[in-house]
Amino acid sequence: MSSTPFALLTLLADAACFRLRQATASQTARLGFLDEHHLAERLNQDKTLGEQLGQFTGQQLGHFQKISGVGKTDLADAHHRIQNKKTKPGQWQQADRHPLDYYLQHLPAWGAIETPLREAFEAPLVEGRPDKTQLKPLSSQHHAPGQLDEIIRVLNGSRDDFLRLCLLGPTAPYPNLICVSTPDKLRFYHYQDLITHLSSQTWQWTNTQGKSVTLGNILRLKRYGGSANGNRAMANHVQVHICPTNLGDLRHLEVTR
Repeated sequence: MSSTPFALLTLLADAACFRLRQATASQTARLGFLDEHHLAERLNQDKTLGEQLGQFTGQQLGHFQKISGVGKTDLADAHHRIQNKKTKPGQWQQADRHPLDYYLQHLPAWGAIETPLREAFEAPLVEGRPDKTQLKPLSSQHHAPGQLDEIIRVLNGSRDDFLRLCLLGPTAPYPNLICVSTPDKLRFYHYQDLITHLSSQTWQWTNTQGKSVTLGNILRLKRYGGSANGNRAMANHVQVHICPTNLGDLRHLEVTR
């Protein structure tokens, strides 16, 4: 039997899966956008919450507005710049994503491990699509133990610069608060407390295949890839995931929704 019909069905199934994932991601983004407006409205109208947040930050609250654009701040007043993370317990979501060249430009230390990073994250494009068979994941199958240790050493050595870049962004104004918004409560954290905590952690492999590395069970670094993105050039991007509910008991203000 010819493999052509099967190949066609596979392509159609992949396309349907991709469209479903796109629709889901778009809906999530719209819900997050609306949630930021609702959060701004609540901060502007709820005097008790305003007083609590003012005490938590040491700054009197002003009038909050939704911030448009591609920066990390979602809503702000004169003193508070909040990034809102609408999530649920245990959910990982994107904190940052760029081509590898972006990180190499902003993190010069990564130049020492540029070759293995390119081999792990950038599949050569064949007719505009990544050829994943040519990837060399960061694993013992493709690298000697000493090489893997050097990669972790460089990642840990540049950890603080990386955290500021991926969490705060490359240019001011930077967010100074993160709001973890779950179905039943809001938790406000100082961004500097999160960065200070993660600065005390070390990058570690998550599994023997080395498909991603994690920092303090809060961040993980991996190739964008995935079944929905695997056939697109952006699959070669470096993606930073965050699990907001794993911030746990870092100093915070908690209120019910």
